[in-house]
Amino acid sequence: MAESVRGCVFQRPTEADILVVEGLYTNPVVRRYLGGPIPASEANRRVRLAMRRWVEDGLGPWVVRETGSGAVVGYGGLSWYEGGPRVEVSYMVFPECWGRGFGLSIIEHSVADGFERLGLDDIWAETQVANQASRELLRRAGFQFVEVVGRYSELQEVFVLHRYSPPS
Repeated sequence: MAESVRGCVFQRPTEADILVVEGLYTNPVVRRYLGGPIPASEANRRVRLAMRRWVEDGLGPWVVRETGSGAVVGYGGLSWYEGGPRVEVSYMVFPECWGRGFGLSIIEHSVADGFERLGLDDIWAETQVANQASRELLRRAGFQFVEVVGRYSELQEVFVLHRYSPPS
């Protein structure tokens, strides 16, 4: 099932997507603030795990394509934050697609899915303090800073977005 939002088509990953998504995981520019590139075999394992998570948990990352060309521009969505029970949004976008709104589209689509379909009250995000672009993107999407933590040998900023509940 594919959903089209703001110039992007969001689809659950399939076997046919594994190689292109591996290209994100193995790209040193994409992975600069994500712990560095990982071997293709580990990327393959992670995509297959994400495919299972969609079936078992009803959430996971999407393969994100540009509407007109159909080219894969990124990969992102919701997953369990540090093993749960919180849910986080994460995203990777090919460098040649940076600055074109795809990261924000992934975040906004993930947030809508989390609040509307999954009924979440909060969605979390974490990014390296050094990743100014990602920090700004999360703020643009409405996320609020929570704290700085040391994780993965780096300082990380943790953000949260709360579902809006109108007063009764």
